[in-house]
Amino acid sequence: MKKSLFNLLAVMGIVVIAVGSIVVVQQARAQEPTPFQPSPWQGEGREGVLSPQAIVSTAFTYQGRLTNTGSEPQRAPAAVADVPMYSSYTATPGYTTGYAYLPLVRESISGWHTQIAIQNLTAAPATVWMGFYDGTSTAIFARDMMIPAWSSYLLDLETIPELPADYDGSVVVSNLLGPIAVTVHLTNGQISYAYSGAFNGAYEAAAAVMFCDYHGLDSRLTVQNVGTDQATVVVYYSDGVSTTHSIPPYASVTLDQSAEGHNCGELMVYSAILRSTQPVTAIVEHYAQDGSRGHIFESLPSGWSVADAPFVARNSEWWVSGIAVHNAGLDSVNVTATYEGQSSLPARSVSPNYALAYDT
Repeated sequence: MKKSLFNLLAVMGIVVIAVGSIVVVQQARAQEPTPFQPSPWQGEGREGVLSPQAIVSTAFTYQGRLTNTGSEPQRAPAAVADVPMYSSYTATPGYTTGYAYLPLVRESISGWHTQIAIQNLTAAPATVWMGFYDGTSTAIFARDMMIPAWSSYLLDLETIPELPADYDGSVVVSNLLGPIAVTVHLTNGQISYAYSGAFNGAYEAAAAVMFCDYHGLDSRLTVQNVGTDQATVVVYYSDGVSTTHSIPPYASVTLDQSAEGHNCGELMVYSAILRSTQPVTAIVEHYAQDGSRGHIFESLPSGWSVADAPFVARNSEWWVSGIAVHNAGLDSVNVTATYEGQSSLPARSVSPNYALAYDT
């Protein structure tokens, strides 16, 4: 059975994250984007169409069994023929700032491979700049590319010899003449991730669900400083642990939860709030210790009193959803959940920086 809408009401701000499903958090948009004609991808991509309607949606990236019936060789991860991979990301209406920040970019390190899709959302050709950072405020490599009006370019990091071996860093993408949309796809042959780049940052961000040795699951938190000065970031975990980190402008740091001081032997599940002296964006990565599965989600800069999840599944073609609600406010809140076509579930209280889970 599919439940197409999951509605949450709270007295204070909340953050909603779906675990193991394809769920997005919706927020009202002030105006519709300007309609335009769709155009094909450039590079290694497929032709796509972006609707001019004011919606928030999720896109799928998937890879199944590959066959080669022609004479040309195919480049693919070794395990892809046997292990289907799925990932999803929030499809955005475009970034009016002309900037996109990508905290998690890997190439060759531990078998990871990254592709970056950049879309020009203007009516004229655009010269888009990309800077690659490796823990410092100075780009170790930068490049420009010309993208036609309303078109996209898919950049394969495997084709950039200037990047160091085992690259694990962050990227800034900019178009000074207008808005862009940027999506990142990562895979190591068994796990597939995708996320949309952030068009700005926040001084406070929330991560609803974190794992540390929880039934074989661990987490990493990757934080990028999108400000122009050194950032001091304090991470407050709901188990009482807090850590402080210094991040140069445009660089990112990855916080492996096994090294953050948690008592991981207690099957830890917890949440986190980040507070920073500069605007930041962050990615939460969940992964199995045996390397069999994983997924990521973008940390949210603030909470809403109402959040919608347009796609929630229960035993629908083997898909099952779990939903975590994180109180990112300073006071306890009462949360009410309503599935489409059903009466509301009883209200549940959530303390500050704690999360509760709904199992469909």
